[in-house]
Amino acid sequence: LWTNFCSMLLLSATHGTFGFSVRCSGEVHFTDIICDGIIDCKDDGIDEINCPDRFYCSENSTEWVVNERVCNHIKDCSTGLDECVDCDMGYFSSSKLLISSKIVLVLTLISSVSIILLNVMQGYMCLVNSSSTHSGEINRIVTLQVHFFDMLMGVYQLLVLIATLTIKLKGDYCEFDRYWRASNYCKALGVLYTVSSHGSLLAIVQLSV
Repeated sequence: LWTNFCSMLLLSATHGTFGFSVRCSGEVHFTDIICDGIIDCKDDGIDEINCPDRFYCSENSTEWVVNERVCNHIKDCSTGLDECVDCDMGYFSSSKLLISSKIVLVLTLISSVSIILLNVMQGYMCLVNSSSTHSGEINRIVTLQVHFFDMLMGVYQLLVLIATLTIKLKGDYCEFDRYWRASNYCKALGVLYTVSSHGSLLAIVQLSV
């Protein structure tokens, strides 16, 4: 970084002081304007590029934040890059992945597949075993509803897992997480989760009446 910083300096003929004239409208400026937070070189802002103790939001950009604001869970850069570096967000979370823990991913896979298979099998058994009484038939229908909504929860978990792996392959979760959270896919997952959890709860209440 200091190599880039020092490359902008040259010995000025005026008073033997140091100044620089690098792509700055052909003018020589004294060193006190370098990295002072004000863009003096209007063409490309070279006087505010590659300054020490700054995090730049993109390569050769004049948009920057102080290092203390990097990985503070607030996106200060317009690109959000200050939160997309290797930030330590705990064991389960990551700035680059929706779910970073491999253990959680495996458990989610096992849980989702198990929930789907068990509820499909139990739902099928409940469907084929009819009841001879009216109350028994009502209980059978409500039990089918419980299995159906519980199966939807397994589908929800599986879709979250698929989304996590897809985002991992694309490698752009952190940069586009706001678009992802506002996407129709994410909204559909939210609706699926709500229908599954509330539907299952409602069916269980009906069974207990």
